[in-house]
Amino acid sequence: MLIQRLAIQNQGLELELAPGHAAQLHISVRESENDSPVRDWTQPPAGTLLIDRLFNSVLYEIQVEALDEAGQVLEAGSRLAMPNFVPGKCVSYLHPTDTAYDPAGRFFGSPSILKASDGTLYASHDLFLEDYPNQFGVDFRNVPARDRCRTKLYRSEDAGKSWSYVTDILNCSFGELFEFRGALYIMAQGADADEAVSDPFNVEEHRDITVKGKGSTRIQLYRSDDRGQTWQGPCVITHGFAGGFHKASTPVVEHEGRIWTAFDAPKDPQTGYGMAAASAPADSDLMDPRNWTVTSPFLYYDPAWPHALKRFWPYMMEESNLVIAPDQSVRVIARYNSVNYSDEFIRLEDDALRVFMMRADKENPGAPLEFMDMPHFIGSLSKFTIRFDPESGRYYSLVSRDTETHCCQRTILSLVSSADLYHWQVERDLLNLEDMEWYQDCQHCGMHYCSWCFDGEDLVAVCRTALHDCRNYHDANMMTFHRFRNFREKNYAFKYGEN
Repeated sequence: MLIQRLAIQNQGLELELAPGHAAQLHISVRESENDSPVRDWTQPPAGTLLIDRLFNSVLYEIQVEALDEAGQVLEAGSRLAMPNFVPGKCVSYLHPTDTAYDPAGRFFGSPSILKASDGTLYASHDLFLEDYPNQFGVDFRNVPARDRCRTKLYRSEDAGKSWSYVTDILNCSFGELFEFRGALYIMAQGADADEAVSDPFNVEEHRDITVKGKGSTRIQLYRSDDRGQTWQGPCVITHGFAGGFHKASTPVVEHEGRIWTAFDAPKDPQTGYGMAAASAPADSDLMDPRNWTVTSPFLYYDPAWPHALKRFWPYMMEESNLVIAPDQSVRVIARYNSVNYSDEFIRLEDDALRVFMMRADKENPGAPLEFMDMPHFIGSLSKFTIRFDPESGRYYSLVSRDTETHCCQRTILSLVSSADLYHWQVERDLLNLEDMEWYQDCQHCGMHYCSWCFDGEDLVAVCRTALHDCRNYHDANMMTFHRFRNFREKNYAFKYGEN
């Protein structure tokens, strides 16, 4: 990949070229009658190259060639990009018809962000396909499942103002970055199977092998001791089996001498994903799988639970958070897809906007999770991250908030808080595409799956963002960075584009 990072901005692009060889760079309008390049460089400068004075909403093709000392072409490639206004800072961009990351995918998935102890910000995202073979007609029958999982890692040394590419982590998806005792880790999902899909136009089979390793995925851990440049592992915490494990980029927590995280157990055809947690002694080698304990048996959805819907669809419960409650018990809080997506986007009553709350036994970490309650939660219809703020004594989350006019929308990013994990309130809307009079409707744009962390008086976040040229809000074309200043101040007015 000669272009290691591509980002869009208002009337411009950012390019980060791979070091090593002299290069030629050409930028032209895609499918234009005029073949002359908009820009043309021989030996473009090293590092990030800013290309400005481009037109918004115009599709450009970026062609790059690596040359040897004699001027012969060693490698060539191209990327596609459509400049436009972006709320926040675009870290990385992928046009939906750009093949740069095939076969891993053409859409951005689960972002994660970490502020390391030395002040460095790290951000990552994976890639996914969804119904990619049906849309693009690509045959992946000879591609192993593990080659379809890819996470891309970036780093910022200036508090998020600029970003640089670090590396790709293969056989890694849905990863959560965290730091522990001087090392970087990513807790992720990976493929157990190494077989290729038999029918690339079978959507369900393709989705399983692409994202979930042919129905056999594992929960695993990677470690880096050189600031993310290289990674050891994986340490496989639990192997998959029929149905495959699933997770999201949600917190890894240290509590009373143990490291804890939550994930989704293999999907049951009658009850969907189950819930599980894994933990290890904090003073142990986290890269030794023998030190990890997984709760068992897994806890599956029960329509008899109070407030649970009696009807069922396969994704009722997923993308669980592990949180330490005010009473110091270990809780697992999972997303509740109480609204089944439909063409009409019909909204259910507010009473359906709840989450599942379960309890882990910290005295017996291998014991099954115990169902507790289903509290109301704002933004329960999309992935969320919950973190505790010691300074205020409150729990915070950034959520995709629904309005009365839309269901399952992801156009409003709201800051919510709670003192007890049961009673949540909206502190303020941080990003609202509707207030910005965005030209796309809520089915075709969104900023969601937000991963965030504290940075002094601020929150820093990365979003899975779908804007401008996306076929729907789900299939995101970029990861964006945002700094929300003075988040504890009740009357602070965030300005769009502020970083």
